[in-house]
Amino acid sequence: MIRPRLLPSLLLILGVLVSLSEAKRPARRSGGQPKLDCKTMADSLTRLYEAGDPAYLTWDFSASKCDSSQLYTAYYYQGIGFLFLSDYKEALYFLSAARDIGGPKDEEILYHLWTVYRKLDRHQEMERLTVELHQRYPGSLFLLEILDQWKSLRSSSPLTWGFSSKAAWARSPYLDHILSNRVRAETNQKRGLHQFRETGSMSLKTAWDERLLQGFQGNLGGEYGYKGFSAEAHWGIGYEARRTDTTAIVVTSGAQSVLVDSNWNFAQGRFALGYSFTTSSGWNLGLNASLFQLSKDWTVAGLSHSQSYLFSDFILIGYVDVQNHWIDFATDTVAFSDASGSHKVLRGLDGMQSFSFNLTPYFSLGRHSLGIGPTYYFSRWHYSGAADSARIDDSEIQQSASATASYSFDLRHWFRLALSASYGFDFDQIHDYRPEDVYSVEAGFSLSY
Repeated sequence: MIRPRLLPSLLLILGVLVSLSEAKRPARRSGGQPKLDCKTMADSLTRLYEAGDPAYLTWDFSASKCDSSQLYTAYYYQGIGFLFLSDYKEALYFLSAARDIGGPKDEEILYHLWTVYRKLDRHQEMERLTVELHQRYPGSLFLLEILDQWKSLRSSSPLTWGFSSKAAWARSPYLDHILSNRVRAETNQKRGLHQFRETGSMSLKTAWDERLLQGFQGNLGGEYGYKGFSAEAHWGIGYEARRTDTTAIVVTSGAQSVLVDSNWNFAQGRFALGYSFTTSSGWNLGLNASLFQLSKDWTVAGLSHSQSYLFSDFILIGYVDVQNHWIDFATDTVAFSDASGSHKVLRGLDGMQSFSFNLTPYFSLGRHSLGIGPTYYFSRWHYSGAADSARIDDSEIQQSASATASYSFDLRHWFRLALSASYGFDFDQIHDYRPEDVYSVEAGFSLSY
């Protein structure tokens, strides 16, 4: 009997590569160009910049016989000036030109370019600049600021939405031949260091070899973040169709899924508190405590610890998660007769403890991302009841070890294709810990705006 597992969804994936800028040179501006030599213009530019006079932004230093050092300084100040004016395409050109020349302000230029790309909502370039800054200046305070902003970054728009569709094949009948479609909307606001976010989502699950409507799920939630601290609360409703095949799920009163009440569930909820800290070298540490209400009969408390580190060509992510489950199900009654007479056994699931561990390196090459790593899962299921006049108080142990590979391709910045596969072995007490192979394959796509 394969039981459902309650592994948390953790961690987001950063890309890892260095690329060239895609900025195009803006059209030359007319007017305001002084007829002076380059040194005099450069000295005037500095004074105008310090005085807050934007006249120097119209000057074309490339036509004034400047050497590379003078052009570097001029492009730096002009890029910063256009950034202040929120003219991000002009700022991108001049900062990229200064970066191509190279000089003493490269560390700061990389940070300002990252800011420009963020305003232009170009996440791949942001990821590549993050890696370059980490490689060239591992102790940079700008890197620390970038890594801190990544944690709260979603989109430059206060309102975003996304759609994802995923098809799954697995050994477990409960997860096999499932097609899920999900729509998600999100708003976010930021007031200084305070971050607020509201989310809503709806999902539809179809068992394409059985029925159109296999399940439905709706969620509303809110999150708050301040520096490294975060808090979130969610409430949801769900529906799950009755199944004719109950061999893959724990049931107590008819062909129902284990996580629902008479197919409808209005008692779902989640509350979590977390803290994360990122060092200047790019090492991130996180701790999260959560409380889940999966149904009126099933509650889970969890504590997870995550770590990640940004290397020169990949990011390493790992987590440890511990959970305790309080379960209040009606007991199963089994009556049988043998040579010693008639017997009646009442036995029900009333609790579980679980532990899981994962370590995954993620690689990125342009639009391609790949992650592959091992996962270990341990659970202890507790049962209580009575057999004739004797009380039942026993438990079962289940373990699994598996490897999971995930691949994604960004066809556009708003369109992603994804494929993941997992294979491993279950070891449970019922079967004397004989290995039983388990697998799953998922393929899908997602849209986000």
